[in-house]
Amino acid sequence: MKMIALAGICTTLLMILLFSGLWALSARKRTGGRLTAGHRANAVGFGLMPGIAAWKAFEAFAGDTANGKTLFEPIREIPWFSAEGRFVPARLEFCAAVLLLAGIILWLIVRKDDLPGNGDLLMTVLCLWGAVRSVTEGLRADPPRIGPVSTVILAAAATELICLAIWTVRRGEKQKSAVMTALEWAAVTGCGVLILLQEAGILSMSSEIANLAAAAGCALLAAVLILSAGKDSREA
Repeated sequence: MKMIALAGICTTLLMILLFSGLWALSARKRTGGRLTAGHRANAVGFGLMPGIAAWKAFEAFAGDTANGKTLFEPIREIPWFSAEGRFVPARLEFCAAVLLLAGIILWLIVRKDDLPGNGDLLMTVLCLWGAVRSVTEGLRADPPRIGPVSTVILAAAATELICLAIWTVRRGEKQKSAVMTALEWAAVTGCGVLILLQEAGILSMSSEIANLAAAAGCALLAAVLILSAGKDSREA
């Protein structure tokens, strides 16, 4: 297992450096050699997703299922996403990372304009990954906690709120009305709170499957609202 972990760390770092380097070289060519902090942040964002995918691939194929919850009843065992009667969250996260990486690459290809050197790509990756972890962390049997609350879900919610705050400030003239902005913030905050309460066992939707569906719906809604604010800020 130590060799697998070491190989996973080395592969992850290699993927991050390779993809970040490719982005930095491309940005240097477009800008004539001048890279801002935002350009470097975008380079990190472009390297982060394949790095996460590589790390989760090693976790997914390592065969460790001890940290997964017992399968929800009454659903049947799902091949590959479960093993020994337990969920394997790393495999779900691996698939999510690959799909998000493919989606981001397609998004970058179809864009008519270059992505501004303001760190938006990094924030997009962090927002999307925060949404995924908000859901998959609920499938872990004993995640790290601060009191009754999962540390990872708390960090994911905080990261998404930071992204929303940055993009809300940067929208400038494209800023929505005060009422719409307040509703946007209330919705994103409410989604995060609901996920935290469910994961802490304080709030329940009557079944584990319903809890998972509610968490996934909240995570998706929050991500859509946050990314919409990012789109508005780039068009401002």
